[in-house]
Parts: sequence; structure tokens; C-alpha cells
Amino acid sequence: MKKTIFGFALLTAALFAGCVKSDNSYKELQPVLPGMYIYSNAASQNDLALLPANAGMRFAVLLAEARKQGKSVTEVTDSDKHLLQSVMFGTSVSKIETATEENGLAAGDYRLTFRPEESFWGTFCLGGQLVVKTGGQLLEAGTAATWEIVPGPGFVANVLSQGDKQTLEFTEGSTTISSSGDGSYRVMLYNIRTNFTGSSCASDWSGSYRLRPDAPSLAYSDCHGKQFAAEGTFGGETIFSFNMDNMPTRMSYTLSNGIYFNSGNAYTGRVSCALTGYGDYPIASYPSPTVEVEWSMDESGRLSRVISYNGSIYSK
Repeated sequence: MKKTIFGFALLTAALFAGCVKSDNSYKELQPVLPGMYIYSNAASQNDLALLPANAGMRFAVLLAEARKQGKSVTEVTDSDKHLLQSVMFGTSVSKIETATEENGLAAGDYRLTFRPEESFWGTFCLGGQLVVKTGGQLLEAGTAATWEIVPGPGFVANVLSQGDKQTLEFTEGSTTISSSGDGSYRVMLYNIRTNFTGSSCASDWSGSYRLRPDAPSLAYSDCHGKQFAAEGTFGGETIFSFNMDNMPTRMSYTLSNGIYFNSGNAYTGRVSCALTGYGDYPIASYPSPTVEVEWSMDESGRLSRVISYNGSIYSK
């Protein structure tokens, strides 16, 4: 299990190295490889812990558009008459429930049931249920409201890695999304504990993002195709073990001057990642505990990055 978990974390590093075409390029890359591994593990941990928040933000866009059109979340469509539920979640959500006397949901709650075999985002498939507790409020610019995103019993993330499927269990912690009076939205993670089935190496991950869309509201018709400015810091114990002793490696992840495009599929900005726990990693293999990756996008939409690690810089 340790090998496959570590292999999953290196997928991001594989994406970095995918365009290396020659021995000379690889030689240029070698000095920053330890930093790339630090980045890939911290970024993977952060993406996994944020999966409930990711679903919550997508639902916030869906609900805001439904209220704008005066329709239910299962009926609202985009300008091309596509069901917005499918636009936001693909086929990953099989059912969205509202409160009834029979299902035990409180007023303002929504329960999303996921198809574990259908992709939710990238290589991630969600299984089980999430409850979005809105308190009867929209997340709106200029108002203060807080939602809680609560994993139901059996909520998991299935991760496709190197041709295999691994199941990540969410066991503890909480996620909230808040709107504020200044037009920004805050995503908070509190002690998110996850582990892959069969592994005793569990995460304990906390932190927050501040998101600011270039749009008057979260309604799909307002924010589709717009940029979301983002910044935030996360950290704690991860599901990865750098010493391969099944003890969690402590790390941090910070995004500054970030801009998200296309529902979060690409971003620009500076990401700083670090190994933060003394004794959590072999020092000989990681001469510096910190790496910085600067992402940028040209006019054609092509992403590039500059990796800075231990005095070396690699640009591609």
C-alpha cells in the first residue's frame, strides 16, 4: 500500500516531467526533482482534503443560478438548455434531495448522492453522500452566510492512479464555505482526517482559501468563464510517508496571487510547499524542505511553470 500511495502522489511530478524530451533536459531537471516530489505530495494532499469543498462550491453555483431562474436545482439549465446539474457535476451525482419529513434533512439542507464509478473531477470519483447545510441562505456577495459541507456515512473518494483504483476514506473534520460583505468567499478546512483503505497513515489537514470571483454573484450565468482570484494556506499531517514507515509526513501548502480558470481546472500564481516536521523525511534526499512553483499562462492558454528548489531553477 505504501508504494501505491506514494506512486499516486508522484502523478503530479510525472506531469511536470512529461515534456522532458532529451537527456540534457533531464539533467536540467534533476536538481529540482526533490522539490517536485515535495510539491506533488503537498498539492495532492490539498486537492484530496478539498474535495468536499469543491463539491460545495459547485453546488453553490448551481443553487444561486436556480434561485435566479426561479427553478429547482434539478431543473435549472444553462443558456444552451443543458441541465446545470450535469454541467457542474457531470454524471457523478445521481440524486439531489431536499428536506422532507421522511429523509431526516433539516430545512435548508441538501443531500447529494454520488456514483462511485463516475468521475467527479480529474482522476477523482466520489462515492456515498454529502450534506450541504445552507441554513436556508445563499452564498451571496455583500452578505454574511456560512454553509457546512458534511460527509455522510460511507463518503469516500476513489482515486485512479497508475491504472489502479484506491479508496480514500473521510473519517473526521469539517468544511465550511462563507460569504462576506466584501464580495469574497472563504473555504475553511478543520482537521480533515482521511486515509486510504488499508493504510494507518492518516491526514490531519487544516487551513483556508479566500476566493474572489470577477463576477457580481456565484450564479452560473454571472460567473461562468470568469476568473476567481485565490489565496490561502493549508498544512498538517498528510496521508503520505516520506520515510516509508507508515507515519504521516507533515507538510504545508500556500497559494498566493492565484487565479483560477475554467471551474478550477487551471490556475496561475505562486505555490510554496514545505516539509514541516523534523524527522519526517530523509534529509539526505531533501537538502531543502521548501519548494516554490510559479505558474503562468500565455495568450494561447498554455500553462508554464518555474520551479525553484535549493538554489536551482527549472523553467518549462
